[in-house]
Amino acid sequence: PAASKNTIRVNSPRVRCDSASAEKKKIMCTEAEIEQKRLAALAKRRQREQEQQQQQKKR
Repeated sequence: PAASKNTIRVNSPRVRCDSASAEKKKIMCTEAEIEQKRLAALAKRRQREQEQQQQQKKR
């Protein structure tokens, strides 16, 4: 009985940890994706603004 108690004790927290870390990874992934998309959008906007400024200078 002692051995089985130990294995249960060792196993259950590990499972909890794994699921929690998986959730955290998911959240971190989505946050990173959002950040990347936002940076990409910002870069595009800046490029457009620079192009407009160059066109205005030519005129």
